[in-house]
Amino acid sequence: MEVTLKAHTRRVKKKNDQDFSWYDPNTKKMCHGRGGQLTFEYNTYTKKRTPKIIDQDINVNENSWNDILSWVKQKNYDLTVQEIVPGVEVVLDCDDYDWYKAEKELRDLGIIYEVT
Repeated sequence: MEVTLKAHTRRVKKKNDQDFSWYDPNTKKMCHGRGGQLTFEYNTYTKKRTPKIIDQDINVNENSWNDILSWVKQKNYDLTVQEIVPGVEVVLDCDDYDWYKAEKELRDLGIIYEVT
């Protein structure tokens, strides 16, 4: 049985990691931080605004090619690689018994496949 694993673009959540700089008038120094979003919260006790960095996730379009290669390299099943088209698809040859076990794992990983 011949199986073709096809790479596709999908949305993935990643942590937003940006550099932020702000001036602290109390210490008279520039401060730096990394995170998703820089906000200034008002402190009612001191009656001043204090900076706070908030973690934030963003959706990014990513190709599934790396997931396909890592799954093929695991060698959990009796698969033979027939052809690799870099960045596009991997053609595998496998037994029917191994395919039924591997099919569920591919669905869980979100890898698109075609059986011929």
